[in-house]
Amino acid sequence: MSSFELQQVDGLWEDQTDPSETSSSHIVTESQRKLIELYKDCSHNFIDHTDNLINNGELSITDAIESTQIHIRSNQEEIKKFIKIEQWLASLYG
Repeated sequence: MSSFELQQVDGLWEDQTDPSETSSSHIVTESQRKLIELYKDCSHNFIDHTDNLINNGELSITDAIESTQIHIRSNQEEIKKFIKIEQWLASLYG
């Protein structure tokens, strides 16, 4: 994850989490929601960036397909890590 993406996560947490709300289910639910939002934003940014590179002639369709496959595999590994974190959070608060 880039530092920009990590800043997005921090911003989401600060903007939308009431500091007085510390119930375990709230923390786990908020974490899941924020992770989903982050991945939607990252995927949208990846699609826009790839589309711009293709339209500007900087990336071929073949290279775009390969890049997308790499991006998907990378995201799958990140998602596995986040699932482990969510399970850990749930075990702490559950």
